Amino acid sequence: MEAENYIRRGKVYHSRGQYRKAIEDYERAVKSDPRNISFQAWVGMGKAYLALEEYEKAIESYQGVVRIKFKHIAAWINMGVAYFKLGEYKKAIDCYQKALKINSKHTGALYNMGLAYEKLDKYKVGLAHESQHLKKAIECYQKALNINPNDTKIWFSLGWIYNDMGEYNKAIEVYQKAVEIKPTYTDAWIQTGVAYENLNNFFKAIVCYQNALNINPDSAEALNYMAIAYEKLKKYRKAIECYQRLGKHEKVIECTKKVVESNPGDIEAWYNLGVHYEMIGEYRDAITAFQKVVAINEDDKDTWYHLGLTYGELHEYSNAIHAYRKVVNVNPADADVWFNMGGIYRELGEFDKAIDCYQRVLNIKLHDENAYLNMGLVYGILGEYNNAIETYQKAADINPHEKTYFNMGIICGILNDYNNAIKCYRKAVELNPEYAKAWNNMGNTVRKLGAHNRAIDFFNKAVELNPEFLDAWFSMGVTYGELGEYSKEIDCYETALKIDPNHSNAKNNLAKALKKHSRK
Repeated sequence: MEAENYIRRGKVYHSRGQYRKAIEDYERAVKSDPRNISFQAWVGMGKAYLALEEYEKAIESYQGVVRIKFKHIAAWINMGVAYFKLGEYKKAIDCYQKALKINSKHTGALYNMGLAYEKLDKYKVGLAHESQHLKKAIECYQKALNINPNDTKIWFSLGWIYNDMGEYNKAIEVYQKAVEIKPTYTDAWIQTGVAYENLNNFFKAIVCYQNALNINPDSAEALNYMAIAYEKLKKYRKAIECYQRLGKHEKVIECTKKVVESNPGDIEAWYNLGVHYEMIGEYRDAITAFQKVVAINEDDKDTWYHLGLTYGELHEYSNAIHAYRKVVNVNPADADVWFNMGGIYRELGEFDKAIDCYQRVLNIKLHDENAYLNMGLVYGILGEYNNAIETYQKAADINPHEKTYFNMGIICGILNDYNNAIKCYRKAVELNPEYAKAWNNMGNTVRKLGAHNRAIDFFNKAVELNPEFLDAWFSMGVTYGELGEYSKEIDCYETALKIDPNHSNAKNNLAKALKKHSRK
């Protein structure tokens, strides 16, 4: 009874995926009753070790089963599976053969043995048609299908062998059997297409790939094969559609170049080429392609927009502004373009123009949080701090974001409005408790108000979140120094210098702290 209880509990653990606990109970069952029912425990252990992918131990367990109950067919099959997973295909085949001596019509054993024979042939790809192992695999599959002609996975495996052997018509015939039984068998449709493609019948191959995509529109394998077939037919636009869905930018570029070679005036193709060069960071090539478009159609605002983006990536700001101006000449209400221009003017230090661009965004999109946020940054740079706070507040009213409150806290600090600065930083960490910079700034602010111990708490929080936060370690050192806790001050500066050995302020402060500590 004790052994049965262990086995029963082991099965419960196994059903919950707690395989280690299951194994412990199965082992107890074996010790409790070594002969009578322990084979059930060995079976359970074997299954658990298979689930854990510990195949050697699974084999040992199944050997324990067949020592007690030699004709346990599942044990022989699962032992074969374990050997197969270890790449010991001959031993796997031996196990399957033992299972078949017990039951010659066991389709699972026949199918698995076929797979093992296929694997034995894997180093003889060039001589596949002469392989005795492949012939034996075919025999196994055919025997299994004579027993169960509706097993689609066996038809599929048989078709795979015929494809490998170059017998493509046979492969097609076999795959068609699979899809007759299971019309939604995506892999079978794909491999039928591959067989047709090997016969240079690309149109039928494409039909098969389309059938696969009708079942699974996201099948990357079907899309890729279809794209290759269209390429071979020189239907590059169709190939491009497939490659675009796959996100294969280099292949899109390759096919699109062939389109523009045959038709240099195809602006859609030039535009597409530019977009995909842009996506892979080949900005010069993107610009060349986009310029081909605007040379034909000067008012193509989408192309000018992309020219603005690519020139911006190359830091060619005057060219970027020129391109964006072309867009707003056609469509003055394009808020994205005004926003991008604002960013460029900010980079150029033309802050009044940047503000004008952000204001134009807000004239179009009244509640554009990013326009307010960036305008606040510019006002801060210009020293127009009240305007900066007002603008940040408008951004926060639209979307209370930690970065907005952080920036507002900085401005309040510049204005020596420490209490409001603390409120802003507190709001930032409420929105994002892992915002280490806000914790650090809050520490520096309360320190200015004389709350050194609170400051230490905030600095500790900052370095807990980011142990490499140099400024927080330095500020904590300064604060400990002001408290007269020189050993802790020294520890902070030493940590800061481990992060940046060239930090001059940390070096100088460390030297001063060591002197003060020695006098103390």
